[in-house]
Amino acid sequence: MKKSEMAKLLGVAALVDNRVVTAEVVEAWHEAIGDLSYEQARRALAVHRRESTEYLQPAHLWALARTPYEEPDITDEVVAESKARALAAAGVTEDEFNANQHDPEWIRRRFATQQITATADEGGDPE
Repeated sequence: MKKSEMAKLLGVAALVDNRVVTAEVVEAWHEAIGDLSYEQARRALAVHRRESTEYLQPAHLWALARTPYEEPDITDEVVAESKARALAAAGVTEDEFNANQHDPEWIRRRFATQQITATADEGGDPE
């Protein structure tokens, strides 16, 4: 990362811990963790703020940036919420849907009308 980015990062850290950021501080931090990207260091700073009460040191960011970050898989939650909204909009219970989900005609009757109505209600032309 560039020294200007290091200064920016330390400025963000100072918003929380009131550290004094000088040219010498930027230089020392850059020497310790300057090979991280700004994005890596910024993510690590956010994690540190959420998970630790320790005063931030370069080693904290180094360790956190080197730990693989995994986005939580929320696919199942998103699908369940979307399904619940669609069922509610169509006035269909989950049991009804489960019993009829393989019947294309039932699906068309229950859901095709709902999509047309939603499109028309939003000011668009029904498709």
